[in-house]
Amino acid sequence: MEDGTYCGVYDGHGGNGHRVSKMVSSRLSSLILDQKNVLEKIDAIENGYYNTTSKNHVGTMKKDSAANNFQKWKEAIVSAFKVMEKEVKLQHNLDCSCSGTTAVVIIKQVRKIARNSSSI
Repeated sequence: MEDGTYCGVYDGHGGNGHRVSKMVSSRLSSLILDQKNVLEKIDAIENGYYNTTSKNHVGTMKKDSAANNFQKWKEAIVSAFKVMEKEVKLQHNLDCSCSGTTAVVIIKQVRKIARNSSSI
């Protein structure tokens, strides 16, 4: 994420909690970003401003309001947590019946401010 920061804390619990937390810490950030990108493409297609001439690239998109942007991130995070949970459960060599991890994540998005610079 070039215009923000991702931070996460993962606290495993149970017999295999350390393995689960390691798996989640290595995968969750990219899942969140993937989900956000998918949601943006879906939104672009639904609103008719998807650039069909270039592969997998969203064309000129309207700038989202802060509330709309927050909602997209929220949806991406919830979706990524659900996908991550399914991926952990699908591990055949990992008994997660009494193990898991608590994950606390923060995403700070930086607003780019245009500045005029002049030399005196």
